[in-house]
Amino acid sequence: MSTYFDAVKPYTKRVQGFNDTLVNELDTKNGAFSWWNGYTDDKRLILIGDYLVQSVIGITDSLGDAALAATEHKEKVHADDFWMNTTSQGVSIANPNASNEDFLRALKRGDVEEKRDRTIHSSAAHTFIHLCQALDRAAAAMAVVAGLDTEVLRVGWPHIERWAEQDRVDRPPFQAPTQQGIDVQKGVLDLSKRWVDFGPKDWLPWLVASRNSAAHRAPMTQWNILKLKKGRGDGLLRPFFRQPARSEMHSMSRPERNAADPLASLVIIRDSPDVLLGLVDSMDRYMAFIVEELKKVWDRRKSDPRLIVQPGRQWKLEKLTDLKFDGYGIKPTIMKSGPVHVGPGLSRRLQAAKVMDDDRNFWD
Repeated sequence: MSTYFDAVKPYTKRVQGFNDTLVNELDTKNGAFSWWNGYTDDKRLILIGDYLVQSVIGITDSLGDAALAATEHKEKVHADDFWMNTTSQGVSIANPNASNEDFLRALKRGDVEEKRDRTIHSSAAHTFIHLCQALDRAAAAMAVVAGLDTEVLRVGWPHIERWAEQDRVDRPPFQAPTQQGIDVQKGVLDLSKRWVDFGPKDWLPWLVASRNSAAHRAPMTQWNILKLKKGRGDGLLRPFFRQPARSEMHSMSRPERNAADPLASLVIIRDSPDVLLGLVDSMDRYMAFIVEELKKVWDRRKSDPRLIVQPGRQWKLEKLTDLKFDGYGIKPTIMKSGPVHVGPGLSRRLQAAKVMDDDRNFWD
């Protein structure tokens, strides 16, 4: 039986391949990667190296979460259309002369239908958010593999795009000791321009704008347009705005000039599940491509450790303030602590990070 994750597996498997390479290369004795020795102090190298592993793992998680959200969206849309069609048919059979008001009364949503409608809209937003989350995690991995002179925890996809346009950046984050190394760093940044190869025109800018709108801006009006099949109602089209970076009224004030279909100049006349699943597919293929290119750079650096120096500026070691938040509700009784069993990958990470009991004094 197919699952939501089946279409994602071929690409996450390629991402996982780079993750396996990184984990297997961790130096469980000295921390981080043995060929990083001498770049900067050991504590920073350990934290930078493990964050690279986390970021690559995180790409796989984000792609899976996006696929789940898009699939849930499709299932709920199908269920809602089925409810609408069967309810309408029931009205027509019971009263061949039913008015529009009769249909609207029958289609009044109860608690179940209201929850399903809200899930349709929230799952679309979650798809946008998780796909852009994959971009941000890829950005962190790119920064580490390229040895960019910047704080890794603060790097997101917009930084990578901006640095790739080097003529518009006052201080590009390059610290490689030779022009050859700088060219490799530039090549990593240029991967941010290759999205054009993995989907229709403007798919990535539209996705990012849709994510920003869903996460940060006032909500848009939700459109529901009746679809027709053989002259009869066939569920609802729930279109996305064509220009998600604009406010709703701004979009309505600027229809395309001489548009044959004014509505199509405002919203995308495509079924929302098709749009979301298409975005998932494009991002899956794009992320697999980026990670495979990063592995090539990684292998090149490993064969020539002086090509790029891992900057100490990538990680700040500063005194941290511990938060005192202790949650909500009653504290449950839990099993007494004892040995913790983890998989081999996490076990290797814990050893390389020197957080096991025998090594923890390293962080004092």
